[in-house]
Amino acid sequence: MQRTLVLLVLLVAGSVSARELLQRGLRAPCLVQDQVYPFQSCTNFNRNVTCWVTNTFWPKQTCGTSTNMTVCAQNWGQWPTEAACCRPGAAFPDGCTQAKPCWAPSKWYPNAECALTEDQSVCQRGWGAYASKEACCAPGAGHSEGCSDAPDS
Repeated sequence: MQRTLVLLVLLVAGSVSARELLQRGLRAPCLVQDQVYPFQSCTNFNRNVTCWVTNTFWPKQTCGTSTNMTVCAQNWGQWPTEAACCRPGAAFPDGCTQAKPCWAPSKWYPNAECALTEDQSVCQRGWGAYASKEACCAPGAGHSEGCSDAPDS
């Protein structure tokens, strides 16, 4: 009781900093009460926090980490894990984009060829990307006359 009274008197008088309180072994009163996840008590503004938020929308939809306390303290738009963020209906209606390779035209001259790519800006753009080499090499698909009959290297 006596410690609390001394603490209150020192705080009201404004003669003590937070550092001095720590040195004297006294705790500062809770000035910012947290009421939302992930905090359950007084805010520790020096605490490192991490939460998952929407990261990219195009060409793929992904979640990424944030260490911004303001973002992580919101009760919407942040999740405790990547799996929770990427769950269908959470950050995105269909969940996060699963990176899948695709086939796309790679050479035009002297031989028309298609190659496997993992570049999601190509695979997700909506045109010129195919699920198989056969689909890419079909006449009128990746090349107007199909792929050349050159041996695979």
